[in-house]
Amino acid sequence: MGNGLGNICAVLGIRFKPHDAIEDAKAAGQVLLRAMTQTGLDLDGWLSRAEQPIDPAATSKFAMEGNPDGSLAGKEVVFTGTLTIPRRQAANLAAKAGCDVAAVVKKTTKHTFII
Repeated sequence: MGNGLGNICAVLGIRFKPHDAIEDAKAAGQVLLRAMTQTGLDLDGWLSRAEQPIDPAATSKFAMEGNPDGSLAGKEVVFTGTLTIPRRQAANLAAKAGCDVAAVVKKTTKHTFII
């Protein structure tokens, strides 16, 4: 289930007619009011939160030195895109195996693999 208005409203039990501008606006307002009530964040807090990733930990960039005794010592890895595990966990696993984990792709990055 995605994070679209229809799915969120279904979970919250909010009934509305989708793809109607007024109905969409009312439903979005109801979702926001419930979010404010449940979290204690005010409108400014939610407007600020809406600018952030849904799961900040999943999209944060990590850089760390690899284990010099690991089987992949001296190799560099950069995690981009969506992962099936938290980014921090992937970075820790790679560093344990010896990879230096870089936060971004650089001119010196030698190989790119898309998995």
